[in-house]
Amino acid sequence: MNREQIIEKLTKILKSGITQVSIAKAIGTNETYISKYLKGTFEGDIEKLEKLLIEYIHKFEISKTTRDFIRTKDATCILGICSSCQKLEQLGLVYGRSGFGKTTTLKKYANSTDKVVYIVCNSLMNANDIIKRIAVALGLKGLVGSKDERIAKIKEFFKYNKGYLLIFDEADKLLNKDTISKLDVIKTIYDEVDGDGVGVVLAGEQHLKTKLALYFEMVRNRGDLEWELKGLSREEVVTYLQDIKITPKALEELVLRATNENNGCFRTLNRTFKSVERLFEDRNEDITNKEVGLEDIKSACMLMPK
Repeated sequence: MNREQIIEKLTKILKSGITQVSIAKAIGTNETYISKYLKGTFEGDIEKLEKLLIEYIHKFEISKTTRDFIRTKDATCILGICSSCQKLEQLGLVYGRSGFGKTTTLKKYANSTDKVVYIVCNSLMNANDIIKRIAVALGLKGLVGSKDERIAKIKEFFKYNKGYLLIFDEADKLLNKDTISKLDVIKTIYDEVDGDGVGVVLAGEQHLKTKLALYFEMVRNRGDLEWELKGLSREEVVTYLQDIKITPKALEELVLRATNENNGCFRTLNRTFKSVERLFEDRNEDITNKEVGLEDIKSACMLMPK
């Protein structure tokens, strides 16, 4: 990692909310050294400082990756469905409670895989909006004509550009008075003829499958390519916290917040722990070198938006 790369990564870390003081404390140096290094005016042992900074960046990136995404059972199944639907040109369903990590996982697949169109649906979208979103994502910005003509051009694109997957996140938002016309767009673009279509994944809240089945007959017999979100297990919470020193009581509190039947979910766990991290930063303490206690979590929860 050269100087330019180190500065680029440090700048991103600082923009995320981490302070120069926190970085300096984490690597055992003075914050003015960090400031001078970023400005290109540091005159000390630059090799030693860069070695410490690279180690810090590496730890930060590992921690950030762990916090933002963990390969839970839900995530593994969602990724598997996306992959299968893309390879086999099939229809997949993902549904369950909000906050279980559905969107995070779908975005991870879309961002790390070629030929994936990821669309977030909303209740204001109509059939023309869906056609336009798909066309723009494919680079077909100049599509004109009737709905049928534009859909035909999109289908022709998929016919000659194999291996695409369309992901419609929050697809339950499409289920309103105009449901039939909107689903007809997706249904028409989706082609069950092997080798001449495109894969589709529909994701949304718990009622998605039941309501879709009323309009989309093929949904009823797709059990092998659907997943109802289960939520986090205790073991998955422990994995999420694997690089953090934490007291038994604090661990149990986070497990409860992540797994309780009423509102426990990945989103709650992630938000809670990010608040704990902010609390430590405000106290100019490095969370990787301190033990997180129950009182830390209670204090952090007071900082969370209601």
